[in-house]
Amino acid sequence: RRKVSWRPTSRSVVHHGKSRRNPYPIKCVPNDRFVALSLTSSPGLYCLAFTTFQHVHWIAPIISSMPFGVGISFVYISVFTYFVTAYRSMAAATLSGCAIMRTSFGAAFPLFANQMYDRLGTVGATALLAGLMTLMAPLPCVFMMTPL
Repeated sequence: RRKVSWRPTSRSVVHHGKSRRNPYPIKCVPNDRFVALSLTSSPGLYCLAFTTFQHVHWIAPIISSMPFGVGISFVYISVFTYFVTAYRSMAAATLSGCAIMRTSFGAAFPLFANQMYDRLGTVGATALLAGLMTLMAPLPCVFMMTPL
């Protein structure tokens, strides 16, 4: 029997020892390109926040939302790929848990979004969300640097 160390916040999931079916240890590494490209979502949200003034042409917020959308897509792709690779035997349960968390955040956001945008305005509220995203942007790098 082989030992398996499961640490979902670490850089890798390593199977210790060899078996007949798998003579080589398996190492699951999140795709670093997706983590690096996910850092485009925070500046994209700042650009979106500061192009929502009425005197700015309507195409400017549309164009500035592209880096935000690309960064969020890369975050979803890398998280889903990591969960499927790390929890291979429980991939469906892991992805359903991820979907439940995502939809619960999506359901909770409208409960306070109207008040936030009314009090802060479109520029202030979107800049606040961009600031929160900037504070959380280094977290994947911190998790990848933690030793096993």
